[in-house]
Amino acid sequence: GKPWSRPLSAGRSRPCMIPSPEP
Repeated sequence: GKPWSRPLSAGRSRPCMIPSPEP
């Protein structure tokens, strides 16, 4: 998957994202 596709938090307060475990 994409290197940055998972939202850091469930809320939409911040657009910060973490690297997805998927390739």
